[in-house]
Amino acid sequence: MLRKSRWPVRVSSWPVLSAFLLLFLLVCLAYSQRLSDDFYQLVLRQRQHELQEKVDLAYNAISPLVEKCRRGELTVAQARQQIRELVRQMRYEDEFGKNYIFMSTYDGIYLVQPYEPQNEGKNMWDYRDIKGTYVIRELVRAARQNPGGTYVSYYSYRPLTRTYERKLSYVRGIPEIEAYIGTGVYMQSTFRQMLALLARQRLLGLGLALGVALLSGLYILQLRRVQKQLQQELAIKNQLYQENEAAREEIQAQYEEKRQLLEEQARYQSYIEHMAYHDPLTGLANRRRFEESLARELEGSGSGAVLLLDLDNFKHINDSRGHIYGDVILQKVAALLQLVAGPDGLVARFGGDEFLLLWPGIFEEQEVRERAVALQGRLAAGIYQSEGLHLTASLGVALYPAYGDDVITLVRHADTALFAAKKSGKNACLFFCRQMTAQLEEQLALEELLRRALQQNSFVLHYQPLVDLRTGRVAALEALLRLPGHNVSPAQFIPLAEESGLIREIGHWVLDEAIRQMVRWRQAGCAPGLVCVNVSPRQLQQSDFVEQLTRLLQEHRLPPACLELEITENVFLEQQAVVLENLHRLQQLGVSIALDDFGRGYSALNYLTFVPVKKIKLDKSLCDRFLLPDRLPVFTSLLALAHSLHLEVVAEGIEEAAALSLARQSGCDYAQGYLLSRPLPPEQVREMLAATFPL
Repeated sequence: MLRKSRWPVRVSSWPVLSAFLLLFLLVCLAYSQRLSDDFYQLVLRQRQHELQEKVDLAYNAISPLVEKCRRGELTVAQARQQIRELVRQMRYEDEFGKNYIFMSTYDGIYLVQPYEPQNEGKNMWDYRDIKGTYVIRELVRAARQNPGGTYVSYYSYRPLTRTYERKLSYVRGIPEIEAYIGTGVYMQSTFRQMLALLARQRLLGLGLALGVALLSGLYILQLRRVQKQLQQELAIKNQLYQENEAAREEIQAQYEEKRQLLEEQARYQSYIEHMAYHDPLTGLANRRRFEESLARELEGSGSGAVLLLDLDNFKHINDSRGHIYGDVILQKVAALLQLVAGPDGLVARFGGDEFLLLWPGIFEEQEVRERAVALQGRLAAGIYQSEGLHLTASLGVALYPAYGDDVITLVRHADTALFAAKKSGKNACLFFCRQMTAQLEEQLALEELLRRALQQNSFVLHYQPLVDLRTGRVAALEALLRLPGHNVSPAQFIPLAEESGLIREIGHWVLDEAIRQMVRWRQAGCAPGLVCVNVSPRQLQQSDFVEQLTRLLQEHRLPPACLELEITENVFLEQQAVVLENLHRLQQLGVSIALDDFGRGYSALNYLTFVPVKKIKLDKSLCDRFLLPDRLPVFTSLLALAHSLHLEVVAEGIEEAAALSLARQSGCDYAQGYLLSRPLPPEQVREMLAATFPL
């Protein structure tokens, strides 16, 4: 019998292996080409993303100046110059070398061009590249049409290689100053470097693939030899496996049941512990954990600071955008505070929009102040501006052990400092000092005095005349609140009444008393044309304010035309929609509206276009500044503007005869001030009503 030869089997394996290797190399080459195409697109998208990121970062840096220009705090020229100086410092490096942010105006003048300083200030409107493209015109067109940012491609001279190359730029318009900023990258050099690197990597990959293919072929031959042996061993083990599988499944079921019970118990225990020491909304530590941590810190001999942070005007966010949105903002603020606090600090939610921070290991007040100011800056210039918010915070700081060696004292002192920071105008950081305690006690005593005055009817009204500069007669009387028997001025107790909420009750009393007195003068036949009453923002924010006033007018039978309400611009800081609705309803009722303190600070003329104002009262500071012979044209122009809007004008704070004469000469309608009369009690006003003032 002939023995069966094994040689044909061995020979037949090599063609199969060769075909496998050839197919593998073809697949690798095809994949390499596909990889080159994908790599080109990837590099292009990556360059675009990097350019956009650099320009967006630059725009975020200059956005506070743009906002100031939009609000009118800076002229276009001032904003453009300050932005230009800031952009000039914006340089960066990437893997291809140094780069920069450029800036030009919409009319083609280079403002920032670090690599071509000789062209800064020149008009490059007619500059064309080697393809005849008007480069600056294309950039301006893109910035105007897409002020949020877009890409522009053109050819540009590259100083380092002295060649013209295709350049990709990303530009973003700044329409507020008629300019744009941008940056670019030379794509031809970028792709050459990237493709050279890819080619080297491709050769290396092909070599590796060939080696892997050869080894794989040898490995396949070896697998054939051991396959039969493994199959025999597998059959034996498979039988053993099937016998053990039943036992394993039973044990596994028992184990899984016990594991689930233990995990559920552990999760429940962990949840209980977490809820006991953490705030459910933000995930921060709660007050209990903060106090325990602070107590442990105070047991040592270290020093540090306790900060109490309150978000300014957060109620406005909840009212305007809803509590769900407000909760999201609180979560973002919590994440930012944790980042700023660092690994050694502790952040806790104190309640509402208040947060506690513990900074241990700090010995200098200046270090705490710098970190606190940096924290305020992060809040003001963080991610919230992209959502249309301007988020600020007030901070109160208590240092230990200097101002407390126990938890209750330190938190109370931080709260006192926070109260002082809010009172100083918000967006402030104040450190606790002993004087704050005394000031707080004084404010509490004054608040109690106001409450007693309301209960005991201790307030009185004095009246100051508004004199008609055409006739010299009293045209109206302004009711001014006084608290006799106490050395407290309205400048002290009225802001406190606003803050404490007592102003609503006090304001209602003032309206009632002024209307009563006006009725008495009318019954006596000596009434002025109007009685003027100041109303606070809190009163106008009441949805039923007009109904309350209507009831008072009907109760005392006073025509609405005999009453004028004086408001200031701060009535529009909160609940603007409610305030405007109330003002229009008052106008429909017949009550006239006057805008008081006009010219103090930065008065906005746009209020006069949508607020139903009949009269503006020029603030004393404005009258003192412009009621001078050499500045009278400015005052006259302001009067002309007001009269063109059909508004009457009152000059307040007139204390000198020369100022009165100039006000009358310029065409002002009314005057008010100590030169004419101080505020007087009602019983002393009657004689003045019948008098004619010398002008």
